Amino acid sequence: MTYLDRASSGDGIEEYGSDGYVLFGFQNGTDLRNLPAYIKNVTVHHHGYGGWSKVKRTYVGKSPSNNVYIKDPRPSHKGERALGFMGSDSSTQFGRGVIVDVEIDDNFSGSFQLAVYCVAQSPGDKHAIRVEDIKSMNVVAPTRLVANYTGGVWWSVKYNRSFRLRLMRINNAHASALAFGPSGLLGSSEATTVSFE
Repeated sequence: MTYLDRASSGDGIEEYGSDGYVLFGFQNGTDLRNLPAYIKNVTVHHHGYGGWSKVKRTYVGKSPSNNVYIKDPRPSHKGERALGFMGSDSSTQFGRGVIVDVEIDDNFSGSFQLAVYCVAQSPGDKHAIRVEDIKSMNVVAPTRLVANYTGGVWWSVKYNRSFRLRLMRINNAHASALAFGPSGLLGSSEATTVSFE
């Protein structure tokens, strides 16, 4: 199942990231990471004719009153908000998007939810998100268009194995956060149900 949440904005990190998170460019251009025990690794890269390349992080800044900015999840930074992102735009030479590989621990036997928080850098930004099983490369959820998200949007999927996200650029593709939580969080009027084997 996948869904979009346009209401939670930067406050959504508290719900979606209850198990852990990766906040891209959140600390002056460097990532803030707190991975749950069931996640072995998260890698982000471009892939294109030139091979693999790192994805640049951009720091937008801090704004305690703007709820599009992500609430700092660290107890020692309560009340603070910041925003950074990684992604692909017209200046990117490697392919038309970003690949995010999420590898789970070999001993993990349950399922979990991954939520991706995206904030458009301009009103016309739009991209698609595709989910593939990391071993078979089979598509395991409907490809979803993400558009009209200057106010921020959370896209979520539930899965039980390692998988690959493709953020496919139509007009820019940026993500500010990955958040991990229990699989029971899914449920929305914008939900699409898929079967998981």
